Amino acid sequence: MGGSAYIDESEWIVIPNTHEPLINCEQFEAVQEKIKQRATRVFRGRGRKSLFARVAFCADCGAGMNFKNDRQSYVCSTYQKNTSKKCSSHIIKHDALKQVVLANLKDLIDNSLNMQSLVDVTIQRAGIKKNSAVKELE
Repeated sequence: MGGSAYIDESEWIVIPNTHEPLINCEQFEAVQEKIKQRATRVFRGRGRKSLFARVAFCADCGAGMNFKNDRQSYVCSTYQKNTSKKCSSHIIKHDALKQVVLANLKDLIDNSLNMQSLVDVTIQRAGIKKNSAVKELE
């Protein structure tokens, strides 16, 4: 018979302790713990983590943008792996992306300050109207 057949785990016949183990239980548990610790790390890349790691994505395919140290740029990971077969080449310089993000944050901050001053003025005007209505009623 050629090839290997897949047998569901529920159909396995397991007889524990039938032969000498390759490693002892303590070693096995130690390795499992290391695997678990590695899995919980967020950053798995080599070297220094880039500022926009895990937050910059390709607008066309949605894949993450990988930071290329030699170019100081982010490139589409789909294009990097598959060239133009799956996505076109997208490159954005780190400094350009940083400037755009900083400008957007500044706009958000300015708008929130403007909103707060509008809220303050509205509350003040509502207070004045309330006071004048109370006086009028009296």
